[in-house]
Amino acid sequence: MILLLTNLKKYEVTMYGARHQEKYNCKPKHVNIYLLREELQRSNSENFNQQKMLLKNQVTQLLSKSPKHYYFSTPLFKQWFITNALHILRWVFILDRLLIKSKPAVMIVQSEASIHGGILGLLSKKYNIPFINMPLLLIGDRTIIPTRADYYFVWGSNQKKWFMERNTKENKIFETGNIKFFCELERSICSKKYFLNELNIPAHHHIFGFTSQPFPDANGRIEEWINAIPNHLPVTILVKKHKNDPHEYPILNGKPNIRILPPDYALYEFLAHIDCLMTISSNTAIEAALVDKPLLILQPPIPYHYQLNHNQNNAHLVKAQAGEIIESANHLVTSIKKVIINSEYRNELKRKAGKFLSRTLAAVDEAPILTKSKIVEIISKN
Repeated sequence: MILLLTNLKKYEVTMYGARHQEKYNCKPKHVNIYLLREELQRSNSENFNQQKMLLKNQVTQLLSKSPKHYYFSTPLFKQWFITNALHILRWVFILDRLLIKSKPAVMIVQSEASIHGGILGLLSKKYNIPFINMPLLLIGDRTIIPTRADYYFVWGSNQKKWFMERNTKENKIFETGNIKFFCELERSICSKKYFLNELNIPAHHHIFGFTSQPFPDANGRIEEWINAIPNHLPVTILVKKHKNDPHEYPILNGKPNIRILPPDYALYEFLAHIDCLMTISSNTAIEAALVDKPLLILQPPIPYHYQLNHNQNNAHLVKAQAGEIIESANHLVTSIKKVIINSEYRNELKRKAGKFLSRTLAAVDEAPILTKSKIVEIISKN
């Protein structure tokens, strides 16, 4: 999602999204929404086609003059490079045109690690428009390499410190909390009785939730750990799959005390009624702590991956000591038993989660006010 504020005094807001969402249908009158997909489909103008042919000729000439290389000189690479250069040109053309049309006073993106994030960062310099990086999900080094933001709206002291360690100037960083959490917490929650009946969970069971991430090998190991939990324990395990998690959990399918939820199952319905959350490093750990749930931090081996697992970014909950650190099936079973029978242990886990939360996130209720006030301040200076 890209947010362009054209005139905050009149509350004129333009939002550019990649996917249609039902909530757009009930948007306020002063909010204009464009879907980039539709804008891209309308980009076959004569001017665009001329730019496309010019760029194709330039790229072809440069590739023909490049030194011999075992990979970069191959016809396959050259074809790939030309195709993608023309694809990027379409994005540049559309976003440039939208900026000229809307004349924004400020631009806000939640991630620069995307096609539109990178292009907007460059266009913000071309048109001298303040560019704000406002992460709504957990971020790592890859998401800010390179970064061209003028300002950073961070969740709290931990994220501020993280940016400063990467040589971001302190006067460019504002602690505004996370407006996503504020909006999500406002949603209504069904009753516990309805929840138990809906998922056919015995009333005397302790409910443990597992939120997965797109780590096929690691999720296979976690499936084995969960399978090791004895069936006689008064426990139901809810597996809430990440939308990009390809693992099918074949061992757990059909087990009496396991429920595999669809990826689109309402997160806060899930969090409201579980007794404890298990996860590797998901954003949901913070959201669980917000509703006072203890955390079991699962740490199976995760192969290195440039996007998904780099620079130990999936060990941030471990470093913060946000809960019990689980590294084996036996440890998981032991910890689950302690959660069931030991209230002191449960309270200690809640204290750990609360301490982690206090350093991670500014007051949720203040996030919209803090965010708006900083945006107004930035606009007034430019």
